[in-house]
Amino acid sequence: MAKNYETVTIRMLTYEHDCFKSGVAALKAHDPSLTYAPVFYTAGLEEAHRLGVYTGSQPSTPLKAGGWKNEPKRPEGISTRERVTITVHPTHFDVIGTAAAYVHVSVPIFLIGSGFRYLANLKLANARFETAALEAERARFNPGLKALRLPRQYEPFPADFDGSDPDWV
Repeated sequence: MAKNYETVTIRMLTYEHDCFKSGVAALKAHDPSLTYAPVFYTAGLEEAHRLGVYTGSQPSTPLKAGGWKNEPKRPEGISTRERVTITVHPTHFDVIGTAAAYVHVSVPIFLIGSGFRYLANLKLANARFETAALEAERARFNPGLKALRLPRQYEPFPADFDGSDPDWV
């Protein structure tokens, strides 16, 4: 690995870590070598682009503090116990860092919120494959993604869960 890669340590609550661990495990069904890093930086780049942040450009209008709907909602007083360290290519890190500053959060919080949104989008797209007419599309269905439980603010199918799990916030 090149020495100029940026290292990012992401501190998570236990239920956040468990969710990402399950998400990565579900995605490993199609790519056994998958790790946390590509999930987080792909999610960060997709969210940055959604916000209008690209390499060498700045978003036109500033976002108000608290205006980013994907910021994780964390209960007060609960410490982060889990850590994941990833490396990100410098050009990707610049885009992700600019987007994080644009929404007034740290890079790790931006990656957590973006990661949850990314998994939610994959889960939503996955549902279409389950009932697809073409066999090639049905083959893309991932039962692990269907079973993935995301925090309530990201969950595309909240009616699927009764909310009795205390970690499903």
